[in-house]
Amino acid sequence: MSVDFDLTDRRLFLLVVEGGSITAGARAAHLSLAAGSARVLGMEQSLATPLLVRGRRAPILGTVCMDQ
Repeated sequence: MSVDFDLTDRRLFLLVVEGGSITAGARAAHLSLAAGSARVLGMEQSLATPLLVRGRRAPILGTVCMDQ
């Protein structure tokens, strides 16, 4: 498993958690919603596990934490 997140990925993840949604996180990171969603999906695929539980309400932090 190759986990190689760049600074934008890490920052986006923190902004999503702080903002309570991928939309808010992407906006704060100056990314489109599509770009933010794609980056989160890419991180999840790299880790082979969901980072967020998606639903109608704000996403919930998953069970995986980033060490760095």
